Amino acid sequence: MIINIPTDKEQERLLESVVTKILDEKLPTIIRKATRKQWLNNKEPAKYLGRTTRHLQNLRDTRQINFSQNGKTIRYHIDDLEAYLNKGIVKQRDERV
Repeated sequence: MIINIPTDKEQERLLESVVTKILDEKLPTIIRKATRKQWLNNKEPAKYLGRTTRHLQNLRDTRQINFSQNGKTIRYHIDDLEAYLNKGIVKQRDERV
């Protein structure tokens, strides 16, 4: 049985490549979430979803999307919008041979 013990230089390169990969994949999402607005008014979510404000009203009326209302002011939490979008994701079918 042969055991390969990496040198300090090899360990350093491996660690650097793993950290770089994680930062490249995760950091943009972390920064975007940290710097974005948490609550959006009526026009912003319509633009975010690529829909009209009337369609957004229909989603509210049919309780397909969460919202907060204070008097006439309606706001949407960004996480609720993302959850709504993620509900519509179609998973890839397994390929059958």
